[in-house]
Amino acid sequence: MGDEELYIVTAADGTPLTTIDVFNDEGYEIEFTPDGSKCRLSQVHDNSSCFEEVPLADDEPVSALIYERCRGREIVTLKPVDCEAHSKPLAGE
Repeated sequence: MGDEELYIVTAADGTPLTTIDVFNDEGYEIEFTPDGSKCRLSQVHDNSSCFEEVPLADDEPVSALIYERCRGREIVTLKPVDCEAHSKPLAGE
């Protein structure tokens, strides 16, 4: 299936939080939401800390491999955003 890496993120108590497939050949990583309803796509080498979930554009190219891996799920992209502009103050600040 090419150059693929699979990561499972778990909480300290062992509860699975998310699964991330990295497709280096494609240049994307796919994060599956905990309920399994969405595939979140982001660029592999994007080092941003904050992202906004955006519906997949009709003209946005996605390979057959990614479509197959996300079958039956909504596909959205994670676009980098400025963390400062999208942060919310904590209660009491």
